[in-house]
Amino acid sequence: AVTMQKLAIVLGCVVLFAGALFLDTYFEQQQVEQLQRSSIAKSEANTTEEHVPNTELTLLNGQTKKLYSLKGHYVLVNFWATWCAPCLEEMPELLSLAQHKEELHLVLVSVDEAHHAIMPFFEKLGLTEAVKAQNVHLVTDADQQLAQLFQSFKYPESYLLTPTMALQQKFVGKVTAKGILKSLK
Repeated sequence: AVTMQKLAIVLGCVVLFAGALFLDTYFEQQQVEQLQRSSIAKSEANTTEEHVPNTELTLLNGQTKKLYSLKGHYVLVNFWATWCAPCLEEMPELLSLAQHKEELHLVLVSVDEAHHAIMPFFEKLGLTEAVKAQNVHLVTDADQQLAQLFQSFKYPESYLLTPTMALQQKFVGKVTAKGILKSLK
């Protein structure tokens, strides 16, 4: 009887795991399809460029700015979190790239619920001054509205925008300066 209970528990766990895996795959596919349909609209000029919406960004200091205020520059919108190990690894390289490529603006979107954890993250990495650069914009997205707009749910994810605010490339996972530079050409 005990063996049958253990077998039932194991079988139940396997069924739950398989169901969760199926749902994860299903919802990821739905997110991709929704992104293609809604979040990034085709431009009115009947071109193949996909422009991102002119959304409002909430900066860490509480001020707001429109994404299109960066028009005329290449923009890398990077979704990250302080608890994300690959985010920790890529951040120094991203900020170094921004220091050397002033025409590239970094919009660093933290999805952390606790705003107070963001600056200590940069202090720990020795990047406090780097995030104060004119072309670096620290954005908070605790409610993940911006992440939902971009259909970004796995971190880090980055979106390279052209100076006309068209989506040039999406990077899933840790991005390198070399990969970004290659896309800028």
